[in-house]
Amino acid sequence: MINIMHVRSSYAEEGGPENLILSFIKEMDSSRFSNFIVSIKDQGIRMSSFLAEAERMGIKTERIKWKSIYLSIFVIKKLVSLMRQNEINIIHTHDLRSNFVGYIAGKIGRIPIVTSVHGWIEKSFKFRIHNFADKMLIRFFNRIIVNSEFLRKHLSQFKIPDRKISTVYNTVDISIFERDVNPEETRKELGIGSGCTVIGTVGRLNTEKGHKYLLEAARDVLTSFPKTVFLIVGKGPLERELKDFAREAKIFPNVLFTGFYQDLQKVFNVIDLFVLPSLSEALPLSLLEAMAAGRPVIATNVGGIPEVVKTGETGIVVNSGVAEELAQAMITLLENKDTARELAKNGQELVREQFSTQAVTKKLEAIYRGLQKDQKLAGSITYSR
Repeated sequence: MINIMHVRSSYAEEGGPENLILSFIKEMDSSRFSNFIVSIKDQGIRMSSFLAEAERMGIKTERIKWKSIYLSIFVIKKLVSLMRQNEINIIHTHDLRSNFVGYIAGKIGRIPIVTSVHGWIEKSFKFRIHNFADKMLIRFFNRIIVNSEFLRKHLSQFKIPDRKISTVYNTVDISIFERDVNPEETRKELGIGSGCTVIGTVGRLNTEKGHKYLLEAARDVLTSFPKTVFLIVGKGPLERELKDFAREAKIFPNVLFTGFYQDLQKVFNVIDLFVLPSLSEALPLSLLEAMAAGRPVIATNVGGIPEVVKTGETGIVVNSGVAEELAQAMITLLENKDTARELAKNGQELVREQFSTQAVTKKLEAIYRGLQKDQKLAGSITYSR
């Protein structure tokens, strides 16, 4: 049995990385792998839905309070203690904070350390400093998992040996999109009128997600298709600013901000067209989910998106930060429903074949087995039974 400790910092908003961790664990061979989740929480943040769902699935969890970087020694000591109590063989970290404390704890316990890079999309000065520090730190990890070839190439610029990097694409649990959901009930719940076309996007409301360009493009779309509703799903610091922009542009009655929405399958069920206007991305889970749900997609040419969305095949790719291109792409698919259906069908087939949870989890299991084998060959500390 290989015992894995996942360490993730729990912030106010949760999303793709948390869903991925649970999806992988759910699909892993429980006769060969045991998973344990540790959440490092800022003070004041209540119990996360991530941990609640993990516990519902029967996964062992632990919460550790984070006070400050200066007191991180207490977090590290707790991780080491948990490693020994649970006979952990591998630490798998998932963000800058967990990378920092997980690396030190792993070195103390002399066990392999693997990290998943979910993308460095924040571009503020503060986050550029954090991201640079993170890239310097993960060079010393035993294995780095990236979710796109774009990120693999990016890391090569930091002289990280290619043998340390594994590409494991984000995965989608196809089964959740096979439930029977009544779209009319969801439309009523969201307040969407009958006969309206719904264009939707899902993502945290921050600068890097490019919502402003979608709202700019919405004005042109509404000129041709006035019965269109733009569904903005997600929370974030730009919520008020984006709402003000929609009011000033006189499109607010056609824009619906849902905030955080737990059941995304219901959302994708009412969307006629999914748009991802991001300025920076790795490979967003929401895009794969929209494709798995059989929705035509329009996305920008950033990060790993062009590895999945190819214009005329599985969707339409436009230049980031250009509202006119977004508008034209939306109008094209709204005018050509047969084309939209064909792109949606192709995208759905691609996700089912290459991004299903079952297929991708096997790659992760192989990485864990390889790390365990290397650990034994290196003569690392093993726990007595």
